[in-house]
Amino acid sequence: MLDSFHKRSFAAIIMLAIWCSVATLMLLHYSVIDRDHYLRLGNRIARRKGIYYPDRARILDRNGVPLAWTERSFDLYVVFTSENFFLRERTLEQLRSVIADAGLTRAGENMFLVKRDISPTELVKLEKVMARYPAVKVIPRLERVVIDFPSVREYIGRTTNRDGRIIGLSGIEMQYDAELSGSPGTYQIMLDREKNWIPNSWQLLSQAIPGEGIVLDLTLDEIKKREKTP
Repeated sequence: MLDSFHKRSFAAIIMLAIWCSVATLMLLHYSVIDRDHYLRLGNRIARRKGIYYPDRARILDRNGVPLAWTERSFDLYVVFTSENFFLRERTLEQLRSVIADAGLTRAGENMFLVKRDISPTELVKLEKVMARYPAVKVIPRLERVVIDFPSVREYIGRTTNRDGRIIGLSGIEMQYDAELSGSPGTYQIMLDREKNWIPNSWQLLSQAIPGEGIVLDLTLDEIKKREKTP
């Protein structure tokens, strides 16, 4: 009976030794031998590269009077990646404690617009809420502003916002689109396992090059007198 116990103990020790050896080999494999491979794989999953665009340059008349320029505003959204009802309610409760007139307008499958044109004061108040609730996003919005006079607007032309970039569709805006647009820059960020942006992980990879302002041969008064585009 004692021999049987010794045999079972010896077998258990052998099995434990084999398990420890396998675990050690696995640890050696992942942490030393194939470490760089798995680090690269992890970085590909966690890191994301993106493109950002410089503000579209201004269009000036012959005397340097601005005729068209870009204004940047900030809108508040919530993007719910979880179906957790209580988390949603808690997020909205926190938002309304900061912004009394916060509402919810569907802007996508899981995205809701809370408020347009967030003020600097509201941005400061939202900082703590955004740190605790990743679903809360402040998204910049670019608007092209043109002097509000029919012949000026027609001569300058129309634009559209496509993927965060303003593009000229007609008139001077289209004719000098490349010069006004400049060149985009690139950045890199890290995401957590729920694909939320990890704070302070933003890294600039290449600087955006601003567009060149266009100075027209005509004055504002001369453009106002035009009846149709060239």
